[in-house]
Amino acid sequence: MPSEFKRTEIFRKLIHISGVIVPLSYYFLPVGVIKILLASGFAGFLVADVVRLKFKPAGKVFMLVFGKLIRDYEKKRLTGATVLAGSSLFVTFAFPRETAVLVLFFTTLSDGVSTIIGQTLGKHRLYGRKTVEGTLSFLAVSVIIALLYHGIPLYQRMLAAFFATGVELFVSRCDDNIAIPLGTGLFIEILKSFTTGG
Repeated sequence: MPSEFKRTEIFRKLIHISGVIVPLSYYFLPVGVIKILLASGFAGFLVADVVRLKFKPAGKVFMLVFGKLIRDYEKKRLTGATVLAGSSLFVTFAFPRETAVLVLFFTTLSDGVSTIIGQTLGKHRLYGRKTVEGTLSFLAVSVIIALLYHGIPLYQRMLAAFFATGVELFVSRCDDNIAIPLGTGLFIEILKSFTTGG
C-alpha cells in the first residue's frame, strides 16, 4: 500500500477523530442546542457537496483545496463528512441521549483509532483492508469508552462495544458512519427493551 495513501488515510481519520467533540458536547450541552448545531453543520456540508457536484467550477475549486482528502468514490457522491454529520443528527433524534452519546463515541473515536492502527501497524490481514490489529484496536477503544461512560448499565455498554466492533468489521457494504451509530444504537435500545420487559 503506497505510503502517500497511508498518510492521507491517517490525516482523514485524525479529522474524523476530531468529531469526538460532538458526543462530548452532547454530553454537556442542552439537547436542543446540540440539535441546532448539528443541523446547521449538516446543512452546510450538504450545500457544499451539492454545489461542488452540480457546478463544475465549484467542483474544481473544491478538489483543488480538498482533493487529496477525497476518496475516489466520494468524487461523485456525498463526502464522509456530510454522511457523518447527517447520521449524527439522525442519531440525536432516533435514540435517547445516553445511547446517542455512546454510539457517537464509538463512531468517531473507535473507528478513527482503528483505521490509524490498522494502516500503520496492521500486519495480519483479515479481508480487504481489515486487519487483526485494526479490529482489536477498535474493540479496545470501545471497551475503554464503555468502562468510562455512564448512564447505561455496564453489561449493555460492554455488549454494545463488541457489537459495534462486529459492525465495523463485517458490514462493509454500508458506510461505517451510518452502520456503526444506527446499528449499535438500535442494538442498545433492543437490550433496554428486554431489560424493562417492554
